[in-house]
Amino acid sequence: MRRDRGWNVDGENAGGETAGHGAARRTHHAWPVAAAAVVGGTLLAVGAVLPWFTLFAGLHGYPGIISISGRALAVGGAVGIVVGASVLWAPPRRAAVARWGLAVVGALLLGYAAYLVVGLLATVRGLAAQPLAVPRLGPGLFVSTAGAALVAVAPWLRPAPLRRAEARDVARLTARRPGAGGP
Repeated sequence: MRRDRGWNVDGENAGGETAGHGAARRTHHAWPVAAAAVVGGTLLAVGAVLPWFTLFAGLHGYPGIISISGRALAVGGAVGIVVGASVLWAPPRRAAVARWGLAVVGALLLGYAAYLVVGLLATVRGLAAQPLAVPRLGPGLFVSTAGAALVAVAPWLRPAPLRRAEARDVARLTARRPGAGGP
């Protein structure tokens, strides 16, 4: 069987998938992973821009992006978006590596966000001793933590099972056509 630019002459790639139809079959299983990773990464970035705490009863907010910790979460969100989107278009072996990479990045981001939540709670508790400060927690870090949790669980998401009619349609689309090439 002769190879031509990664595809066999009969229209199959090295994984046995036909051109065009195998990609649809592969991405069907990757959509929940990619969607969760992209949404989680977006939540991480949005949470970094939102205020993490306010002083003077909400008059002065402090968004996380002003600190290196907030910037690190925003960059981690961007990495989650890129790796999650790459799961859709990567070949099967690279998609598996991308899933493991997404799991590691998500676990690191979730651990770091939890560490920051503990530190933020201690900071707000310490500022509460100042009678004029009137500190309050903002939503930013909690939104980022939820995004990190979503990125962390994304690699283990699976699509809902196909109904019989949908499975028949997918099988019809991915079946080899007679006379499509080959010996």
